[in-house]
Amino acid sequence: MKARKFYGMALALLLCGLSAEAFAQKNLEEVVRKCKSDKSVDKSVVTKKDPATKQKRRIVSSFEVESGSPLYQEVMTAFERDKEEAYQIIENESGGNKNYFIRFTRADGNVAYSLNTSKSELSLTVIEQFSVNEQEKENPDID
Repeated sequence: MKARKFYGMALALLLCGLSAEAFAQKNLEEVVRKCKSDKSVDKSVVTKKDPATKQKRRIVSSFEVESGSPLYQEVMTAFERDKEEAYQIIENESGGNKNYFIRFTRADGNVAYSLNTSKSELSLTVIEQFSVNEQEKENPDID
């Protein structure tokens, strides 16, 4: 009976940890999904795969959003809401322009979001890096 309780608690803690990780950048993930589907947003995607295994190693997605677009403010709001959950946050504001770089860990590696704004547009870059081995999981900044 005690073992069943112990395993139940262990499972609950594990699920809580995974769900917290999954929700850390939920606003950013939602706004990226919107950017991908919006025809007015300029987009570019570069995928790097391991030559031997063909497994994805890195995906870099870039989006350009005009300042008049409703997505402009949505992207800014998503950064403000999610940045506190990031393990790395870099902020810079100069002359009315804001620049952010934030990074999160995920079960399969890490993801970084970069935002550069101007009066006419914003540039959003998403860098997804996938772990292949245990060393990369311990040190997610290598490659």
